[in-house]
This record gives sequence, C-alpha cells and structure tokens, in this order.
Amino acid sequence: MSNIKYGLISQTDARTLEATIGLICENFKYGATDAVINITEIGVYAGQTMNGMRKYIRSEGRDAYFIGIDNMRDGEGLRSEYDKLIIGNSNEVYNQIEDNSQHLIIVDGLHTFAGVVSDFFCYAPKVKVGGFIAFHDTGKHIDPLSGWQGVGFENDPDFCLGGVRKALESIGLFEYEKEGVVHWVGYDEWGENENRRIKNWDLVFDEADLNDEAGGFTVFQKLY
Repeated sequence: MSNIKYGLISQTDARTLEATIGLICENFKYGATDAVINITEIGVYAGQTMNGMRKYIRSEGRDAYFIGIDNMRDGEGLRSEYDKLIIGNSNEVYNQIEDNSQHLIIVDGLHTFAGVVSDFFCYAPKVKVGGFIAFHDTGKHIDPLSGWQGVGFENDPDFCLGGVRKALESIGLFEYEKEGVVHWVGYDEWGENENRRIKNWDLVFDEADLNDEAGGFTVFQKLY
C-alpha cells in the first residue's frame, strides 16, 4: 500500500481502493479507448478521497477523469477539484453520465436502504463491462442503528448505516454456502424467485477495519 492520504477513510479502505484501481489498470490497458480511467464518486464530502485516488493513479503511470455527484447539503467545502461536479440528488442526475462509460463508480452518498438500492440500479448501467462498483460503509461490524441519515426514523436501520449492507443483500449480490448448497442472500432467504439474482456482478472485495465504527468497502465487478 502507498503512503498517499485519502482523507477520513481508514487504511483498510484505502488499501481496498488501491487494489481496485490496480485491477482496473490490469484489466483496461492503456490504449485508444482506455487511456484515461473514468471514475464517478457519489457523495464527495470534501473531495479528499478523490484527491488520493488521483495521486495513486498517476503514480501508476495512468490518468483519470473524476466525476463527483453530491447535493452539497452537508455544507462541507471542497478541498479538491473534480473534472466534473454534478450538483443534485444522485437518483435525479444519473442520466448525465453515459452508459457503459465508467471504470469505477463509488457509492458513498445517501446511506439508507432505499438510497443504496436506487443508486445501484441507476448507476450499474454506467459501468463498463469489466469495470467495478464499490459501496462504502458496508462493514459487517457496524452498529446498524449508527449514522442516522437525517430522513425517516432514527431507530430504523433502513435509515441508518444498517441500510447499506441490507440493500446489497436484498438486491441479490451476495452468496453464502449452507450444507454444500450455494444460496443468494435476499431472494433466497425470502423463499421466492431465487433465480432473480443479479448474475452479471461478481464480488471482488469485502473488507473493513473492525476498529473503525463505520467504513468498509464492498466491491463488485461487472461481468457482462
């Protein structure tokens, strides 16, 4: 792992981001169509995570074009400059990004069950085949009632950080094995339509710092 700073995220999260970037560089060789790595970050905060990624990508001999999406309601001023900043709610501005154009999309915006489900289905088509989508604050250790998002009920995990991982499970992105049989969390557990799993996404990383009260990145690769 490099010594580059990524703002508030943990070293574990930074390491996962760098590993994902490494896979992008490996899968998308420098050439006419992939000379620049396209990355969209939903939820930019101060922009320091993006700044760290840009430095790391350049250290690997590549360059990147960063799109930031945020409604800017948290009042935090940007300390980095995006190549393109789209101000608005992510579920309203997604068509400002071309389909099949992004090597990586980072979902770190509204951390609610509905917000994450919406971001997946709005932005999954924007990812190139072979590209990645990464979700932040997915650690299994996180108190599901922590990090209330300011909407809905404070004592409902769907409106807190507990909604993030639940959303990925309900979409059908995780698998588990029981008695030698692979099951898909979400539809399988409801006992219905188990073949409705999102089959064109493969889990690549699911890492978190257990000493961090939040954090963790879960990364999926688009297979086709």
